[in-house]
Amino acid sequence: MKIPDKKDVVLSFHGSINLLRPESEQARAWIDEHVGEEAQFFGDDLAVEPRFAAAIVQGMTDDGLNVFTEDGGYVASVNL
Repeated sequence: MKIPDKKDVVLSFHGSINLLRPESEQARAWIDEHVGEEAQFFGDDLAVEPRFAAAIVQGMTDDGLNVFTEDGGYVASVNL
């Protein structure tokens, strides 16, 4: 599997919260379209509980967004 060069989203882990930072316009548009008004943000980052992060990341990757962890790991898919 070839790892893409372009990062659309960067996922970081912070104990009881995970942050999803959009790095592209496509990622910002995806968040606007798929995440409800009740969503919480920390700056530009979407803040989610770890129990919800996997489903959100899976939706992003299913829709063609490239998701990476903050240490540079590529998230090809998520085991739900």
